[in-house]
Amino acid sequence: MSDVSRQVLLSCLRSDLPGDCFADKKSPFFNHQEVAVTTLLGSIFKKYEDPNPEADAKAISKFLAVNKTAGTWNIATDRLSSWDEELLGTLKRYLDNFFHPAGDLLVPSLESLFFSGDLGPGANLLSRGGDFYTKMFSSQLTVTKSELYSSYRRTIANLPSWFGAENQRQERMGDPVVVEGNRTSCVPKNVDISRTISTEPTLNMWYQLGLGNIIRERLFQFFGIDLSNVADINREMARLGSLEKQGVSLVNEQISNDFCTIDLESASDSMNLGMLKFILPEWVYDLLMLLRSPSTRMPDGSRVELNMVSTMGNGFTFPLQTTLFSCIVAAVYEQAGIPRKRVNHPEPNFSVFGDDIIIVRKVYNRVLRVLEMLGFTVNADKSFSEGPFRESCGSDFYKGHFVRPVYIRRLDGAQDTYVAFNKLIRWATVQGFSIPNTAQYLLKKARFNPVPLWESDDAGFKVPRWMALKLKSHHGSSSLVYKACVLKRGVIKLHESSIFVPRGQRNRDYNPCGVLVAVTKGEFRDGELTPRQRRGRVVWIRRVALSWDYPPVSDLRGYLVCERIAFCNAKLTRIAFGQAIWPVAGQVEGERWKTALYAVLELSLA
Repeated sequence: MSDVSRQVLLSCLRSDLPGDCFADKKSPFFNHQEVAVTTLLGSIFKKYEDPNPEADAKAISKFLAVNKTAGTWNIATDRLSSWDEELLGTLKRYLDNFFHPAGDLLVPSLESLFFSGDLGPGANLLSRGGDFYTKMFSSQLTVTKSELYSSYRRTIANLPSWFGAENQRQERMGDPVVVEGNRTSCVPKNVDISRTISTEPTLNMWYQLGLGNIIRERLFQFFGIDLSNVADINREMARLGSLEKQGVSLVNEQISNDFCTIDLESASDSMNLGMLKFILPEWVYDLLMLLRSPSTRMPDGSRVELNMVSTMGNGFTFPLQTTLFSCIVAAVYEQAGIPRKRVNHPEPNFSVFGDDIIIVRKVYNRVLRVLEMLGFTVNADKSFSEGPFRESCGSDFYKGHFVRPVYIRRLDGAQDTYVAFNKLIRWATVQGFSIPNTAQYLLKKARFNPVPLWESDDAGFKVPRWMALKLKSHHGSSSLVYKACVLKRGVIKLHESSIFVPRGQRNRDYNPCGVLVAVTKGEFRDGELTPRQRRGRVVWIRRVALSWDYPPVSDLRGYLVCERIAFCNAKLTRIAFGQAIWPVAGQVEGERWKTALYAVLELSLA
């Protein structure tokens, strides 16, 4: 176990960095380093995962309060101005057009939802594991309405393997369990308050994600929003909004950077049923009612009827709220006479990612007015329309500089020490500081295991090559052999007529047809399945670094397809990955390609 002390670590940082500047990030009278230091020293342990019953209690209390408020929503038609009525009518028109491409229904049948369906890596009610095979073919199925299961049976009747797998599952596990709703629990958010998340019934989740995936595709068609990368666009627009000048030369073109950022409190829980019934096409509302969980079981065992359409954990929550807020922005832009550009345009003038909304300043108050009418609450601490600070999608910018602090979540072992060291060193490098006392303190708290600068943060201490002199070369080449600290994961192995489950995990039934469906879907690669695992025993894995201090960018560029999405710097690129990362470090495992990608992007910005 690591004996890193939070108090000592904070003291080391204070000794290394300039004094706390008491910088106000909304004030223009500081420089970005002062803001970065102040936010780091004040927030480094803000999200530390320390068991706190009060944090859970606050989260539950907030959830119940939001749910109660959602049940009281009503549009006060007698208080609406003609502007309000016109805007709500425009919003309804946009939503109607969104859900009726070329005049047709976006979702013609439940069967279309099935073929877009999926299951996430999290838990579902009564499931014996988090993988697709276990949930669908080796657990009791759960559903809120029997008609969903009836539709499921009708659809898979034309899919022999799936139909056979369900018949065997039903023979061994019994009929699906019809439940009243989902189950709510708390997960860490920050030291003050936890976050509530709900575990959905399995079949509900399959169809919810089916709807969510269909909405995702429609978002790109209608608004140019690709939820897989629009967060990067949000971050760049937030950076532009933080610049002091109201017009800047970006890639030899003049564009406006007068962008404001809006963040909402409990956005997913605030999509109340009354509001959605008022603005959505009737068939869309009825479909949501069929797929949602009408109630939830709280941690104390009580059952609560939900006045919100969905909770965090529901498969269509995020795409649906992105759609709603995008249509709100589109309606306001139209009424204000502002030509709206698609989000994938080289110079977009709005962007939405969940409840992270970016708009031009001219319509800031108008958008807030619409959100208020529909029952949403703006988070004033995280919404910015004035001053040199903007925040969006996990990135903070002050006068165009990245000032996001490092958040230390755990200090329980060697891997947590490695993460703290690597994140703080990277932060200090970006901000232009040296933190020798902090570095020396952390270096003494875990085994000195040098790893390349592009490795994952929890693999070891990222150090320059001159600090890794004791490492051996690989067969006399310039490549170095090193060891990475990784989490040992239990692997579920597929045998000829059985499934081997590692110790500590629940057994899986061998369902031949289910195995065939799972393999076709992409599971059981090479006969193995690695379930998601957060903590456990760590092991040391031998790896080879072809280069140490940086990925071989000269070789990498030949394998990359680069597409410019930058607005301020032609060097900032979006990289279409494909097989791009393979030449970087040979046999790349797991998530290592992400750290290599980030290293490439950091070098391109240098």
